[in-house]
Amino acid sequence: MDTDFIFCDEFHYAVKDSWNEQTDYTAQFLEEAESVKILMTGTPKEIKVLNQLWEVETLVNVNRQNNNLVAIRIYEKNSDLIEHINQYASENVKVLSFVSGKTERVLALKTQHGGSFISSKHNDLYEFADKSLMDIVIKSDNADTNGILPSNKLWSTSVWNEGINIIDPNLKAVCSFQPRSSTEFIQQFARARRSDIIGCIVAPTRNMLQGHKQKCHDNLNEIYALRVENNNPNFARMSELYFIESIRETEAILEYGFGVYVGSIYKEIPVINYGQVIRDKKIAEYLNIVTETDKKMFDIEQEQFKQTLIEKYGVRDSQRNKKIGLKSLNQFLENAGIEYELISKRESSRKSEHFSKTYWKVLRKNTQTLYIEIAQENVAPLEPDFEKQLNAFKFKRKEDITVLDGKNIMLKSMIINRKEPIT
Repeated sequence: MDTDFIFCDEFHYAVKDSWNEQTDYTAQFLEEAESVKILMTGTPKEIKVLNQLWEVETLVNVNRQNNNLVAIRIYEKNSDLIEHINQYASENVKVLSFVSGKTERVLALKTQHGGSFISSKHNDLYEFADKSLMDIVIKSDNADTNGILPSNKLWSTSVWNEGINIIDPNLKAVCSFQPRSSTEFIQQFARARRSDIIGCIVAPTRNMLQGHKQKCHDNLNEIYALRVENNNPNFARMSELYFIESIRETEAILEYGFGVYVGSIYKEIPVINYGQVIRDKKIAEYLNIVTETDKKMFDIEQEQFKQTLIEKYGVRDSQRNKKIGLKSLNQFLENAGIEYELISKRESSRKSEHFSKTYWKVLRKNTQTLYIEIAQENVAPLEPDFEKQLNAFKFKRKEDITVLDGKNIMLKSMIINRKEPIT
């Protein structure tokens, strides 16, 4: 082919779908072509694969600030996110949800909670899909509806993960249910083009991540076997690197936690661990009850106390172990910003059956602390007028918005969304 340049847009498609001989042939063609190859993608995992596969010169670094994300919420339970979707979805607040797993699960959510169901036309359940939606999204401004979505809840399979631009200004949240790969939610969040959104993610469980990691190992073994069978050392090299990088990413998530990993990708965007906020609030309420009883906890009571924290509230030590003691519990409370502490003393009353035995007590720390709740809609807002101010700001015309307006609303939002206590 006699060309000066070869442009490959959305090249992460080739990397992600490289588990076939056709993609392998494409990779060989690009290697052999003398033209300058311009490969375009914005997903970090695929970029790492390309840097290992070829000598790639990065012309433009990915700018994660160039997006419509206002904040990212991490949920631990599907039910918590679904509750919020039902609570907020309206004509002026539309929610697009991507659901991993079987299509039946996606359709069940639509059936139970209302809205529209989206799937590929090749899917067995396509007959239940809202076929008008694709026409609205593809035609965009040229559609009769000017790109305005007819439903306030959209439940989608992965078919809309990429290549779809949604211009409805009332799309306010994009949700991702238990994605196994960063590529999924990065692409999903980018579907909103003309509205500021909150990105909501239900974190995959450790078992899901372990299963995903094992599946990547299985795929690698298949590639190695086929390479020997076909006597082709270059077969699916791109796919091999992709699965290796997927394993590395999964191991990083398992080690550091899903929220921390998401934060490492979106460094300039607030990442709020909603599940952790709710958990810490419940722990504080429990410790407050224990404090009010002023109870001394001896051996049996200590074990019961620890088991409650472990089993009911998911407390672990710094290594995620269930074996916790006084020191690790206090460290946990300090790290979580929960203003309570455990002390250990010996019973000094000779009249007590526990004389000279060690007991624990829970004390409230001697500080005046104001806890700032993170996005808990059932709690009265710290600033009664903030929600009104925020809505007024959102619906202002762009030409009427000043730099000072933006700074003021951002400052108030940051104050309300702070997790750490203000003393």
